[in-house]
Amino acid sequence: GQIWESYQELFQLFGTKQAIPAHPEQVYALLVGINDYPMSLPSLRAPENDTLQFKAYLDRQPLPAETEILSGAVTKENVIETLTKIVEKAAAGDAVIFYFAGLGQKEQGPRLNDTIPAILTFDQQRIPIDEIVYLLCQDKDKALQPIIILDMGVNAGISEENRAARLIPKGIDAVGAARDWSNYQFGDQIQSMEAWGAFMQEASFVLMVGCDYDHESGLEDEQGSFFTRNLIEVLSRSRHFLPYPVLQERLTEVLSHQVPQTPDIRVEGPSHSMSSPNFLGQPSIDFQPMYGRVEWNRRLQRWTIDMGSRFGLHKQQVVHLCSADYKGNALARIGFVYDDYSTLAFGDQLPNRSESY
Repeated sequence: GQIWESYQELFQLFGTKQAIPAHPEQVYALLVGINDYPMSLPSLRAPENDTLQFKAYLDRQPLPAETEILSGAVTKENVIETLTKIVEKAAAGDAVIFYFAGLGQKEQGPRLNDTIPAILTFDQQRIPIDEIVYLLCQDKDKALQPIIILDMGVNAGISEENRAARLIPKGIDAVGAARDWSNYQFGDQIQSMEAWGAFMQEASFVLMVGCDYDHESGLEDEQGSFFTRNLIEVLSRSRHFLPYPVLQERLTEVLSHQVPQTPDIRVEGPSHSMSSPNFLGQPSIDFQPMYGRVEWNRRLQRWTIDMGSRFGLHKQQVVHLCSADYKGNALARIGFVYDDYSTLAFGDQLPNRSESY
């Protein structure tokens, strides 16, 4: 497949000369969610709620976040104008998040046999990833920390089993036609692939996509989009800002127990090996445990932890218990494992049943 791989190769071809600042003081975020499209396109159930859930996550973080949400009949012009204003408002070194949940589509790229993933707005216009990169990275003096998060697919592929489970793919199969170079957002300033390559040498950004676009599609069920839901849960359970390689590893593990969807989280610019600042650039401890809530379950008459097989837990793993202030040193083994919780077995020292850990 030359579809997503070719686009990745384009990024990997170009290095960068500008490091991402380690500690932004402010987060700006544009969250776009589109449920209902015109009759010619499939409609979705989750994106608009996904934006609310992601905003709630940002509001819980120590960095102040100024968030704008676009939902409903969002046009391409709405997205570009709002994102442009946010970039203009942001100060040097700030983190700027662009999050999209909705339908995606492939678009024929400027190079022969290349296609580029693009978000699809309500007015059936496409915004390819390279236009989003340009809008976020064009002001090099600001050295912003752009984070692009795309919860979508670019095809309607789904197995019969997942269709029977009422899962919905978040993409369409048709490939959008190629456009003239002048019709890109950067067409007036960047007029050739060579000039685009020079621009990309200075660009630094994080790209987080919900699936392998060549072989999969982003999926949702009645409870929400799998990528967004699990991204928030993994980040929240980790309690510390995660290095991107660890986030990629954990999210891949969790999704592998739920749907055929492989997330791709990469840092473009300072390193091609994804050694990068932590999520949102905040300091973090070297050891990155996954946290769950441990409590005495009166119905089961057992100690339980609110993590199960979909988080990769299995029998005989060891759990370290601590209180809310991270004090304590009790150990327990995983007993029985269910989808969303597991039972714990202790030795001679039992915790206080009136406490949670």
